[in-house]
Amino acid sequence: MSITGANTLQAHEFLATLDGADIDTIVSFEAFAYVMPDDAADKPLLIFYKRVEDAANTPFNKWLAETLASTAPASRPRHTFVVTAVNDGVPVRRWTFHGAWIAMVAQGSFRAADHGLVLEQISLGYDSVACDILG
Repeated sequence: MSITGANTLQAHEFLATLDGADIDTIVSFEAFAYVMPDDAADKPLLIFYKRVEDAANTPFNKWLAETLASTAPASRPRHTFVVTAVNDGVPVRRWTFHGAWIAMVAQGSFRAADHGLVLEQISLGYDSVACDILG
Protein backbone atom coordinates (compact mmCIF):
# COMPACT_ATOMS: atom_id res chain seq x y z
CA MET A 1 0.00 0.00 0.00
CA SER A 2 1.32 3.41 -0.90
CA ILE A 3 0.19 6.60 0.83
CA THR A 4 0.45 9.76 -1.20
CA GLY A 5 -0.97 13.22 -1.16
CA ALA A 6 -0.53 16.51 0.60
CA ASN A 7 -2.99 15.50 3.30
CA THR A 8 -0.64 13.03 5.01
CA LEU A 9 1.16 14.05 8.18
CA GLN A 10 4.82 13.07 8.49
CA ALA A 11 6.16 12.07 11.90
CA HIS A 12 9.25 14.29 11.73
CA GLU A 13 7.31 17.54 11.47
CA PHE A 14 6.53 18.86 14.94
CA LEU A 15 7.25 21.78 17.22
CA ALA A 16 7.40 21.84 21.01
CA THR A 17 7.22 24.83 23.32
CA LEU A 18 7.49 25.38 27.05
CA ASP A 19 5.54 28.44 28.18
CA GLY A 20 5.89 29.75 24.62
CA ALA A 21 9.66 29.18 24.31
CA ASP A 22 10.80 26.76 21.59
CA ILE A 23 12.32 23.46 22.70
CA ASP A 24 14.32 22.42 19.65
CA THR A 25 16.28 19.55 21.23
CA ILE A 26 13.38 17.06 21.25
CA VAL A 27 13.95 14.19 18.85
CA SER A 28 10.82 12.07 19.37
CA PHE A 29 7.59 11.61 21.30
CA GLU A 30 6.06 8.32 22.36
CA ALA A 31 2.45 7.76 21.41
CA PHE A 32 0.27 9.67 23.86
CA ALA A 33 -3.39 9.63 24.83
CA TYR A 34 -5.51 12.76 24.73
CA VAL A 35 -9.05 11.38 24.51
CA MET A 36 -9.65 9.52 27.75
CA PRO A 37 -12.67 8.37 29.75
CA ASP A 38 -14.06 11.08 32.01
CA ASP A 39 -13.63 8.85 35.04
CA ALA A 40 -9.96 8.04 34.31
CA ALA A 41 -8.25 8.42 37.68
CA ASP A 42 -4.73 8.62 36.27
CA LYS A 43 -3.66 10.39 33.12
CA PRO A 44 -0.94 8.68 31.09
CA LEU A 45 2.44 10.38 31.11
CA LEU A 46 3.70 12.26 28.07
CA ILE A 47 7.05 10.65 27.23
CA PHE A 48 9.63 12.16 24.91
CA TYR A 49 13.33 11.96 24.13
CA LYS A 50 15.58 14.99 23.87
CA ARG A 51 19.22 15.79 23.43
CA VAL A 52 20.99 16.76 26.65
CA GLU A 53 21.67 20.49 26.63
CA ASP A 54 24.86 21.83 28.18
CA ALA A 55 23.65 25.38 28.90
CA ALA A 56 21.98 25.93 32.27
CA ASN A 57 19.79 28.79 31.03
CA THR A 58 17.73 26.94 28.41
CA PRO A 59 13.98 26.82 29.16
CA PHE A 60 14.01 23.06 29.78
CA ASN A 61 17.15 23.10 31.95
CA LYS A 62 15.69 25.92 34.06
CA TRP A 63 12.54 23.81 34.55
CA LEU A 64 14.64 20.78 35.44
CA ALA A 65 16.66 22.81 37.98
CA GLU A 66 13.40 24.10 39.55
CA THR A 67 12.14 20.52 39.73
CA LEU A 68 15.33 19.25 41.35
CA ALA A 69 15.10 22.06 43.92
CA SER A 70 11.50 21.24 44.84
CA THR A 71 11.10 19.43 48.14
CA ALA A 72 8.19 17.13 47.31
CA PRO A 73 6.33 15.87 44.22
CA ALA A 74 3.38 18.14 45.03
CA SER A 75 5.65 21.19 44.91
CA ARG A 76 7.13 20.46 41.49
CA PRO A 77 6.83 23.51 39.21
CA ARG A 78 4.07 23.33 36.62
CA HIS A 79 4.19 24.86 33.18
CA THR A 80 2.35 24.81 29.86
CA PHE A 81 3.88 22.37 27.37
CA VAL A 82 2.66 22.40 23.76
CA VAL A 83 3.25 19.92 20.94
CA THR A 84 2.25 21.06 17.44
CA ALA A 85 2.09 18.77 14.43
CA VAL A 86 3.13 20.56 11.26
CA ASN A 87 2.48 19.59 7.64
CA ASP A 88 4.71 21.31 5.07
CA GLY A 89 5.28 24.19 7.48
CA VAL A 90 1.59 24.63 8.35
CA PRO A 91 0.41 23.78 11.89
CA VAL A 92 -2.40 21.22 11.65
CA ARG A 93 -2.92 19.92 15.18
CA ARG A 94 -1.88 21.22 18.60
CA TRP A 95 -1.89 19.48 21.98
CA THR A 96 -1.61 21.74 25.02
CA PHE A 97 -0.61 20.08 28.27
CA HIS A 98 -1.76 22.39 31.06
CA GLY A 99 -0.10 22.15 34.48
CA ALA A 100 2.70 19.97 33.11
CA TRP A 101 5.31 18.79 35.60
CA ILE A 102 8.43 16.67 35.24
CA ALA A 103 7.64 13.21 36.60
CA MET A 104 10.85 11.43 35.58
CA VAL A 105 14.15 11.96 33.78
CA ALA A 106 16.14 8.94 32.62
CA GLN A 107 19.66 9.68 31.49
CA GLY A 108 21.03 8.08 28.33
CA SER A 109 24.28 6.12 28.23
CA PHE A 110 27.76 7.58 28.24
CA ARG A 111 30.30 5.47 26.30
CA ALA A 112 33.89 6.46 25.51
CA ALA A 113 33.73 4.87 22.05
CA ASP A 114 30.41 6.52 21.12
CA HIS A 115 30.53 9.97 19.52
CA GLY A 116 26.74 10.35 19.30
CA LEU A 117 24.65 12.86 21.19
CA VAL A 118 23.44 11.90 24.65
CA LEU A 119 19.67 11.62 24.94
CA GLU A 120 17.47 11.73 28.00
CA GLN A 121 13.98 10.33 28.38
CA ILE A 122 11.50 12.76 29.93
CA SER A 123 8.13 11.80 31.38
CA LEU A 124 5.66 14.61 32.03
CA GLY A 125 2.57 14.50 34.17
CA TYR A 126 -0.13 17.13 33.57
CA ASP A 127 -3.41 18.42 34.92
CA SER A 128 -5.25 18.45 31.58
CA VAL A 129 -4.64 18.20 27.85
CA ALA A 130 -6.49 19.97 25.04
CA CYS A 131 -6.31 19.14 21.34
CA ASP A 132 -6.96 21.78 18.69
CA ILE A 133 -7.43 20.78 15.04
CA LEU A 134 -5.97 23.67 13.06
CA GLY A 135 -5.67 22.51 9.44
